[in-house]
Amino acid sequence: MMLRVRSSGFERIAGRLSRIGRSGDVREAVGVTAHDIARRARRALNDAAPPETRSGELEASIEVRQGDRAHQKRIGTTLDYGAYLEFGTLQRPPRPWLGPAFEGARAGFLDRLARTLRP
Repeated sequence: MMLRVRSSGFERIAGRLSRIGRSGDVREAVGVTAHDIARRARRALNDAAPPETRSGELEASIEVRQGDRAHQKRIGTTLDYGAYLEFGTLQRPPRPWLGPAFEGARAGFLDRLARTLRP
């Protein structure tokens, strides 16, 4: 399960920033935020009440990968049960860990992006 967030207009902004030499700053803001999301997700899994078994395998599997474009990162796990835990199943209610991590990192990303845009 890799987190995919779509934002309209971001590629256009990134393109304009690259023309004025600020593209690297945006890539850095995205990278810092991606690692912040991964850290928050690991902490959410660690802090939550454990299911019947808890090996730490899901926490350890969370990774940040480069996305398809220079300004994209992918955060998530390849373990199927990460999605079952996040969204729930017919037998179990959801115990979100990745979505809240993203939401918790949003303000920091917007601050980093705003600093990048300032002259």
